[in-house]
Amino acid sequence: MVICYKHKQEFSMEYQVSTSMIPCISNTFYTIIRFLFAWWTWIVLGYSLYFQAVPLHDTLYDTSECCLQYWPFYLTYWGLAVSSIYWLCILYLSLRANRGIKMSESCCDRLIFDLMRFTFICGLIGSIVITAIFWSIMFNVEDYEELGLKWLIAQTQWHGATMILMIIEWFLNSLQLRLWMTIYVIGYSTAYTGLLVLHYFKNWTDATGLYHSIYPIMDFHTDAHQSLIYGSLLMVAACMIYIIMIMLKRIMMNTCFYKNNKSKNKNKNNKFAIWDESKEDSLPEPSAPSMKSIEEEPGHVYPQLDHV
Repeated sequence: MVICYKHKQEFSMEYQVSTSMIPCISNTFYTIIRFLFAWWTWIVLGYSLYFQAVPLHDTLYDTSECCLQYWPFYLTYWGLAVSSIYWLCILYLSLRANRGIKMSESCCDRLIFDLMRFTFICGLIGSIVITAIFWSIMFNVEDYEELGLKWLIAQTQWHGATMILMIIEWFLNSLQLRLWMTIYVIGYSTAYTGLLVLHYFKNWTDATGLYHSIYPIMDFHTDAHQSLIYGSLLMVAACMIYIIMIMLKRIMMNTCFYKNNKSKNKNKNNKFAIWDESKEDSLPEPSAPSMKSIEEEPGHVYPQLDHV
């Protein structure tokens, strides 16, 4: 149990955002991979906005007016949005880290770092949950036969491709996520459920005077009590997925990564040092170490300020 609960070593913030968990992938090549993943996600996000504004195949809403105002009701698009923000944040941070900038000394960079972790967790877990819901409950072969291959390609991008990119990133990155960050998943789920509840109480309708439910299991207009139960179960499932994935990540790091990474950290071209810590969730020191003492300490490049 200890092997998956605690990290053997703690990484500096700069190291986490710039270095891949796979030792053979250089920082530069990893940044290129992230750029490709980011552009793909941004294109899919842009297409989702266009698809909703100008319905190409079918829509739940009246097409006499622009349907873009209904875009926020799709959990799929929430996942695309937070994933897109993640790629923007991680690219910004990794580029600064690769230039040797000490981001741990910048309040702005630390805020972006926290936002990056939030969007990564919510984008990853949210895309997994919504992809499972779509292909197991919502997908209908008759829709494919009626709407054609273009519709199917669009659905595989929204409910598959972007999720795969986030899972690959989960395998590659060196982010050290914490168990307490489960509250990010809870907050994300609560926010979306709250939007559906608001839709129910405000009785929002389209131009024809009808309300429309995106997901049958979350149709508060039909059965609010049952929908609330399903929403709670989905939130619990999402939290369990996160906990399982973070444990698997720690097992991989503790059994493979640190051992393989010893030689990598001896390389003079590696800008960042791994910061050792006996306890993962120890409280920060009352005062930060002076930069003079850090510079005098051999082998230590950046202070580690992320103790949570």
